[in-house]
Amino acid sequence: MCQKGEECKQELQQFNITAKIKILELNMDDYKSVQSFATALQREVSVVDILILNAGIGLLKFERSPSGHERVTQVNYLSNVLLITALVPHLKESAEKTGRPVRVTWVGSRMYFDTSLDKKAPLKTGESVLEHMDSKEFFLANQRYNDSKLLCAMSMYSLAPRLDKSKIVLTMVCPGLVNTNMTDVLPLHVRMVMGVVKTLFARPVEVGGRLFIHAAVVAGPESHGRFLGDKDIIEYGFCPVTLSCRLKRTFDD
Repeated sequence: MCQKGEECKQELQQFNITAKIKILELNMDDYKSVQSFATALQREVSVVDILILNAGIGLLKFERSPSGHERVTQVNYLSNVLLITALVPHLKESAEKTGRPVRVTWVGSRMYFDTSLDKKAPLKTGESVLEHMDSKEFFLANQRYNDSKLLCAMSMYSLAPRLDKSKIVLTMVCPGLVNTNMTDVLPLHVRMVMGVVKTLFARPVEVGGRLFIHAAVVAGPESHGRFLGDKDIIEYGFCPVTLSCRLKRTFDD
C-alpha cells in the first residue's frame, strides 16, 4: 500500500519538486488501520486545510472484512464514518489555528438514487441497517455499491447539522463516471465491458479532480451538508418518504 503512495508522490513531484508530501498508510478495509491513520495524521500534520474522502470499491460477490461486516459497506461507508469521527477534534483545532473552516469533501455517487432498500431488498420490521447490509440474503451485486453510497449520503445529511460550519464544512460530491482503476477488482469479463463503457462515457481523471477541487475550495459555505452533482447542489429527496424517514431516524439515533 505504501508503494502506491510512493508512486503517487513521485508523479506529483514532477509538477512541483519542492512540494512536501508525506505518505501515511491507510487500509479502509480494516478498523485498526483507520484508527492508526487518524492518530498518525494528528501527530504528523499539525493543521489540516482540506480532507478528501475518496476511498471506495464495488464488488460483484459477497465478501466480509476483518470486522465481520460486508466489505463494500465497510470500505465505502463504515470506515469513512469512523475516520471523520476520529478526526473531528483535530479538524476543529486546525480551524481555530487558521481562522477558517476545514473543508471535508466526501465523494458520493448519484447511483444512490437507485437503491435496493426501497423495493428489491427492503428493510424488515425491527431490522437494523447493518444487520441488513451484513446479510448475504440481501446482497444484490448490481446495487450494493448504490446502497453503500445511500448510507454515506444519509450519514452526511445527519452529521452536517451537528458540526459548526465555521469550523468544518462537510460536502458530498458526485463527479460522475470517471476513468479510474476502480474496476480492476472485478472479474475479467466485467472489466472488458466496463473498459468499453469507460472509453465511451467516462470523464478523464483530470475532470473528476477538478470537480473535487471545486467542492473543496470553490463552493461556498452554502455547500455544507449538501450533495453536489458535479458543481450543482442536488436537493434531498431521492427515495420514497417511508424509506427516507426510517433511515433518517436510524442515523439521527
